[in-house]
Amino acid sequence: MQIRATCLVDIMTKLHPITSVDDVHRLALMAHEIWNEFFPSIIGQAQVDYMVETFQSEKALTAQLNEGYTYFFICDDEARIGYIGLVPRPDKNALQISKFYLFKDARAKGHGRSVINEVHKIAASNGVDCLYLTVNKYNDETITAYQKMGFTRSGDIIMDIEGGFIMDDYEMTMTVSD
Repeated sequence: MQIRATCLVDIMTKLHPITSVDDVHRLALMAHEIWNEFFPSIIGQAQVDYMVETFQSEKALTAQLNEGYTYFFICDDEARIGYIGLVPRPDKNALQISKFYLFKDARAKGHGRSVINEVHKIAASNGVDCLYLTVNKYNDETITAYQKMGFTRSGDIIMDIEGGFIMDDYEMTMTVSD
């Protein structure tokens, strides 16, 4: 599956592909900042530190890109306000939204909906049946936002991610139609 974005999502929200080593470095710094801004109150600082190092560090992001992930900076005009990572899942005829994070000041301004609309178009153009993602069960505002965008809860996922930590998430899905 070829994951490409038109770059212009709407009048103010844009997706910029992450393609260089410098981009990966900036992405890792952004991930560290966003995760520390938002998640300590939900999962605690120790788990945030572990997850950022394990899944969002330069080394982890580079490995993910080599495994077929596609990452984009989410921009408002030229300011980077977040990022999204997509992974084709041919075994499910699905596109997984593996990472989707916005800085606090960029939330609740329509950027999330604009990005999901673009990802939906990408999925439809590739003949994918559904989009899916996981979200922490205690991340109430984000769960509500995804539901408003058309995602429905489709399962519970409790996963040992090592380091003494557990991910306790909901899987949410959205049907893709042309």
